[in-house]
Amino acid sequence: MPATGKIATAIYVLTGLIVLAYTISAAIVGPSMYADQGTGFLALEAMRLGGLFNQIPVPDPADIARDRDFFIAWWSPGQYLVPAAFEELGFNLGQAITVTVALCSALGLVGLYFLYRSWGFPPVSIAVTLLLLSCSRLFSHQFAYYGGGEILLFALTPWFLLLLFRMRDFSPVMAVCMFAATAVLTVAKLSGLVLAVASVITVQIIDLRSGRPGRVRRLLTAGVMFAVFAVAFRFVWLSRGETPTTHGLAIFSPERLLTHAIPSFVACFTSILSVGDLAKAGLMHPQHGVLQTTVPFYLLAAIPVAVLAYFVGRQISKSHPDYFQFAAILTVVFSLIMTAVFVRGGEVSLEDRHFRQIGLVLAIGVVHAALSWRRPFALGAAGLALVLAAYGGVTFVVKLKRHLASAKSDQGFRHMVLSRSALDFIQTHLNKPFSGSSLVVIPSAEIGLEFHNRRTVEIPADFRTKEDLRYRYSYHGRVDNLGVLLQTKMIENGKAALVLAAFKDYPANGWTVTPLGDFTYFSQGR
Repeated sequence: MPATGKIATAIYVLTGLIVLAYTISAAIVGPSMYADQGTGFLALEAMRLGGLFNQIPVPDPADIARDRDFFIAWWSPGQYLVPAAFEELGFNLGQAITVTVALCSALGLVGLYFLYRSWGFPPVSIAVTLLLLSCSRLFSHQFAYYGGGEILLFALTPWFLLLLFRMRDFSPVMAVCMFAATAVLTVAKLSGLVLAVASVITVQIIDLRSGRPGRVRRLLTAGVMFAVFAVAFRFVWLSRGETPTTHGLAIFSPERLLTHAIPSFVACFTSILSVGDLAKAGLMHPQHGVLQTTVPFYLLAAIPVAVLAYFVGRQISKSHPDYFQFAAILTVVFSLIMTAVFVRGGEVSLEDRHFRQIGLVLAIGVVHAALSWRRPFALGAAGLALVLAAYGGVTFVVKLKRHLASAKSDQGFRHMVLSRSALDFIQTHLNKPFSGSSLVVIPSAEIGLEFHNRRTVEIPADFRTKEDLRYRYSYHGRVDNLGVLLQTKMIENGKAALVLAAFKDYPANGWTVTPLGDFTYFSQGR
């Protein structure tokens, strides 16, 4: 075996060991999840009890004694359907999440290997790229905090692109295959549709530039495919509820063309090794942060990113012209689509994670170019990569230590919000058999997974402004027992009073208060 082959093999083994270490650590400690994923698992629980697909029962604001079905259009169902498959095999929820993340991570890395190889990159460049991606914060974060569709999209992205390259002739049969692949991406995560659209547009632009016979037919076939998909998606999904791009409170913001166009391009590059995440952690820290938004960082990063893009592009366009053409057009098209989403007022944050799929494509070009730079520049790039890799590893360890101090559910996952004392109170007092009507307000959706005999509704007071709490939430009617579980700090900042006041038919002085340390439980009977 040539020396370069041995080096590449050693790096592949190291990458595999890193993934294995993440998996074992997550399995021992137990993963956590966000409220977004908690909402999905609540839908899964409702379906298991006979409810309709992707719907959860929520109290009717006109009468909290009644429920109405709520279709969860905001997030894709893939985030809970994949772990559900492993639960059916006998794993608990925490274990199912860990298995999902581990398998998706491995599937994504293997797919990237074949994708990079299809572009003709050498083994060492591929191996180093996969190692760096596995050390990034966006990669390690999923093993600690389950991000739902994000890890699924990581697994599917390279395989979708490989399929697209095979189906680029867009015969009717190929169009049907791409329709199905686009549906799978969308089920995994709604933003997968953006990736699919951008990728197909990129391939069509390249095809039109090539002058190959039949290019108009291929363009029309792709257009018809997406037109049919758009109609089906609107009927099956968009008509059922709001999404981040169709939210009723979303306001058209033309000024975002100035503040988000350049950052959308920059984030494609910073997402490679989570540079934007590192900047956000330092500049927007709740205690000592100096920024309220990531826009200034991305605007400042535009200059070094532009320099990087220029020199890497000039080098890669000569050594790998096919890759360069696809990566460059895809980056521009994806950035334009995301800019349009921002301008339309879509509730999508400007973060590296939303541009990660493009970062996966760009990573191999940047790494391959950097490996051939002159020693001072190569050492500088290596130093930056080591710092960012250390950031990914250190934050993972910090998160695991934080998990060890948090409450662990009997279902095998760790709570981000709920304290141990509050979990004990739920298990010993609120999960007892109760014959009357009840409702418990919880500050984060995943807490609802702990309740077996009572209905729940999420009011995330910690993430809502006082104005939101005052005007967004209003409930009428009464139940035999109404409970409100809130962080104690909500009492001090005045948000607890606003949550309690949302229940219009309950007197403000009628609440029984039960201190639980970091949490407080308020309750009233009928």
